[in-house]
Amino acid sequence: MSRCLIIVFIFLFVAAAYVLARPQKEFVLSDVANKTMCPIEVEINDNPDRIPRRIKYLKCAARPNKLCSERHIQHGCCRQHHHAFVTECVEIYDWVQVTFKGQDAPQAIKVPVGCTCLIEETTAAAEVR
Repeated sequence: MSRCLIIVFIFLFVAAAYVLARPQKEFVLSDVANKTMCPIEVEINDNPDRIPRRIKYLKCAARPNKLCSERHIQHGCCRQHHHAFVTECVEIYDWVQVTFKGQDAPQAIKVPVGCTCLIEETTAAAEVR
């Protein structure tokens, strides 16, 4: 029985060492914010009467397809019209719990947390006679 426990322990130790030794991919927001099909702009919303005081808003860039035109990319959200669908960059939202000074109960506020390429299907119009 103890031999079995030793084998299990050795296996777990080797597995943990392997996982920890693997290189981890980490991306910093400032490095990737404008290298996506739908670039973002980071805005810090500061309200001294709120906890948390500062909330990071990640909004769609004013000109989301600037990267596409600069690099001559013709796919995804870079080509906004296709025969079967239309693509556009849209903001993604989440709810953040905040508390305002003088209030006991927290409340949720809607915060933009990113920007993604959305596909909207289109249909051909019927022929007009």
